[in-house]
Amino acid sequence: MNRWVKTLLILSTTYDTVTQLEFQKIDSEGEMVKLSCGYKTTSSRPELLWYRQRTNDFPRFLLLRNEYSAGQNGTDLTERFHSNVDSDSKSAPLTIWNLQVSDSAVYYCALRKHDNKRGECVQWEDTDTKPK
Repeated sequence: MNRWVKTLLILSTTYDTVTQLEFQKIDSEGEMVKLSCGYKTTSSRPELLWYRQRTNDFPRFLLLRNEYSAGQNGTDLTERFHSNVDSDSKSAPLTIWNLQVSDSAVYYCALRKHDNKRGECVQWEDTDTKPK
């Protein structure tokens, strides 16, 4: 007698996504503008990055923000640019104060997963105890 076993295999794939709602924002010089960046991730420690791409140039790193440190600032960043990760709303909007014509560009938000759950940092002080 042949026995047939029916198996239901459910594969669950979770994708990390970033959503920027505005296709285009137009504001006046001297105004404040806020560019949205929503995210969905399985990471317990997401990092959000902003890039700026001016005409006839490649995207350049502006800043990196996360919930557990001050983040990083790119060389093009001025004090007029601000962003924070809000884990409750799953967003990291970019605010530009005192808008200038030179701020005209395409702005990209990106997500980087950081899943080092242990958060360890190993530093060897004594050269005799380093593993070989």
